[in-house]
Parts: sequence; C-alpha cells; structure tokens
Amino acid sequence: MGRLKQAMNRELTPRNKFGAYLALLTCPCHLGVLLVLTGGTVVGTWLGCYSRPFYAVAAVLFVYGVWTMCRPGKSCPLPPSGAGKTVAPDDKP
Repeated sequence: MGRLKQAMNRELTPRNKFGAYLALLTCPCHLGVLLVLTGGTVVGTWLGCYSRPFYAVAAVLFVYGVWTMCRPGKSCPLPPSGAGKTVAPDDKP
C-alpha cells in the first residue's frame, strides 16, 4: 500500500491533471446527477434515450482517466520502493 500512497501524494503533471478532471467528469455516480439536472431539456431527453451507450463510453473514459491520473510520468517519477535505499541522480554516489 506504500507505493499507492507515494503515487497519490506526488505532484501532478498536466497529463495527470487531465486524467483527474476526465475521471471527475465521467464518474458513474456523477452521470445520474447529470441526468437529473438536464431533465426536461433537449440534452436530458437525448441522454435518456441513449443512456446505455452513453454510460458505456463514460465508463471507458472514467477508467482511462483514473489510469492517466495514477500513472507516473518522466517529470514526476516515483521513488524506489525499497526501504532505506537512496538513489543519487545520474548514478553518482
């Protein structure tokens, strides 16, 4: 669990932030609220008619957003998982 905690406590890059925003907007629990808020409008009617494909696409986008948010990038690497090990940059002691 330590590796996950390290990943979630590091500084986010623009790519990781994009993933976080995408996951937030396509979260399955937020889609129900979106249907309620757009009820009685053209958008709400369209979402009601095509809710199954909409939920399928949103689920795929949600998984991609979470994956993009959690993956380490070159500019924000995770430290090694070994306890007590230190790594000097460029392999210099």
